[in-house]
Amino acid sequence: MPIFLGGFSLRRSELLALQIEDIDEKGFLHINKAKVEDKNGDWVIKTSKTTDSTREIPLPPELVSAIREQGYVYNMAAQSISNYMDRAERTLGLKHFTLHKMRHYCGSRLIEMGYSFKDVQEFCGWSSDATPRAIY
Repeated sequence: MPIFLGGFSLRRSELLALQIEDIDEKGFLHINKAKVEDKNGDWVIKTSKTTDSTREIPLPPELVSAIREQGYVYNMAAQSISNYMDRAERTLGLKHFTLHKMRHYCGSRLIEMGYSFKDVQEFCGWSSDATPRAIY
């Protein structure tokens, strides 16, 4: 689930903060918070990184159904995502990739599909259209 959602441009901190209530009846995922470590090493929920990070992302009905069926979006430790990706790399013989690289992959694919830099910027929650221009 986290890798699939990473393909929809989510940051790890956004993914960790998601609750099932963040998906509305139309299948839109509302990104408006992040789960991060504070200076004491405790995990806390805070508002999104920037106002541009607050956004809505349409999800495929199959994904919405799968999330609702399991009753949560993601409920494991933050490091588990990286551990899973590392195992997948070794098993499949892939080059190293991270959840953050999935964000950039999403942006690149959207641009290749003909979306404007401005639309990609809004979808991915970047504060400037310089980021999608840089990844393309």
